[in-house]
Amino acid sequence: MFAALATQRFGKAARIVITKDDDMVMTGKRNPFLIQYKVGFDTSGKIQSLIAVLSSDGGAYADLSTAIMERAMLHIDNAYYIPNLSICGQVYKTNTSPNTAFRGFGGPKGVLAIEKIIEEIARHLKIDALDVRKENVYVKGNQTHYDQEIEDNILPNLFSQLEESGEYRTRRQEIDEINSKSPEEIHGLSMTAVKFGISFTTRFLNQGSALVNLHMDGTVQVSTGATEMGQGVNTKISQVVAEEFGIPTSWVKVMPTSTEKNANTSATAASSGSDINGRAALAATLKIKERLQKTAVLVFQRSKELRGRAIAGAGTVPELDIESVKNFDHIQFKDTQVFDEKNKQEMKFVELLEEAYLNRIPLTDNGFYRYPGIFFDKVKGKGNAFYYYTNGVALSEVSLNRYTGELKVLRTDILMDLGRPLNHQIDMGQVTGAFVQGMGWLTTENLYYNSRGQLLSHSPSTYKIPSIQDIPRDFNCKLLENTVNHKNLKGSKAVGEPPLLLSISVWTAALDALKNISDESQTRSLSVPATQEKLLLRIRDLDA
Repeated sequence: MFAALATQRFGKAARIVITKDDDMVMTGKRNPFLIQYKVGFDTSGKIQSLIAVLSSDGGAYADLSTAIMERAMLHIDNAYYIPNLSICGQVYKTNTSPNTAFRGFGGPKGVLAIEKIIEEIARHLKIDALDVRKENVYVKGNQTHYDQEIEDNILPNLFSQLEESGEYRTRRQEIDEINSKSPEEIHGLSMTAVKFGISFTTRFLNQGSALVNLHMDGTVQVSTGATEMGQGVNTKISQVVAEEFGIPTSWVKVMPTSTEKNANTSATAASSGSDINGRAALAATLKIKERLQKTAVLVFQRSKELRGRAIAGAGTVPELDIESVKNFDHIQFKDTQVFDEKNKQEMKFVELLEEAYLNRIPLTDNGFYRYPGIFFDKVKGKGNAFYYYTNGVALSEVSLNRYTGELKVLRTDILMDLGRPLNHQIDMGQVTGAFVQGMGWLTTENLYYNSRGQLLSHSPSTYKIPSIQDIPRDFNCKLLENTVNHKNLKGSKAVGEPPLLLSISVWTAALDALKNISDESQTRSLSVPATQEKLLLRIRDLDA
């Protein structure tokens, strides 16, 4: 806004450069939530009913607070089936700066609530919290509280596999022994899950377009509505296009996002950037590829002497009529070559491009994609709110110093279902990075305001983000092999936001550690973030 005012006043380009302190003061934060609930369950820990009231601090203006509340309400079930659920959400106007969207949107608030509820159920019944989670996990045939069936549900498998690979039962016994002997350090262990709905809850945002230009030298320019912000969306899109044309990814250039190329684009958000824009780029690519395959069928039928002679002036070679070609699946592109697998012929990819150009066959096209099958009645709160779900589980072990409140994450094991990843390295980076980022939100990144609503923690000296010392000492991450997923782009699943919610396992592990200090039946009074100060005060309260 300030840059726009300067541009209008002086008639010149302008940009604004602000200090980190001002940036932190001005930028919207996550909405603080107060979650109140009543839960009913049987002696095995199976939840029979839940009444939840979600209240959030929207700040001085609405911003995206209402949509964030909606996402929190849709995710309060997380990975667990609740047959009877009543949920109410309310956003409140306050005297702080407006709060807004961040990674996970409102999902982390809803998931945090149900995971805390499960910890309390386990504490009340004096049974292991993992057993409560496995008792309530979604199984085939279950529907969410908004009446959406969970397809490709592998949540039970995720729990059982990580329980075994993470040696949960053995480590639980070891931790119990440590806690019975150590006067200074207490350990906690917890496994939590995530079932994150993929797609915007506002239906019209679930669309994207792409422009693909294939040049005569074999290089490709791809323009989409995606914004590359370090998450690797451009790399994934270039891989998808390169694979279809059988060329190296270095031949594909994903252009900067511009309304000149793609108009009316949606935000790169809701973990859908690669899904929507990748599918749009693929749609355009496949149209060009089909024309090239038909072209190749006709070119291979000609003698090599006649190839390349459809130029104006020759007059002896008619243009190729690709509309007459009905069967072309035997034409394959690989390693910059074009193969006729039926007639055992081949040519260079660039030679085929020349033939297409000389025969006036277009080497450019547009693509469009929208998530299908999404319908959600916001008044009734019913329908298919999401296209699909990304699932995962995390097992975290922490140590808590009884005298200082210092929390250390000793080990974390993550098992994530990302279908068939488009890029394994990028997805592993997204999972581990999101987890550490979530740890900061849950354990260190605290906001302090004065009575006038002014932010006091607005610099690195007063606002602590995770450092290398905060990363789990033993950090294991694995992507589940899920080859049955066919719904999304190349069988992949979105990775941007879901893994952040797995960091909740660190917070619940801290709750698990605290239960060793007192026989208190509930784990109250540990708000997020569970800073060292809050943990120490809680320990002293329990010791009293």
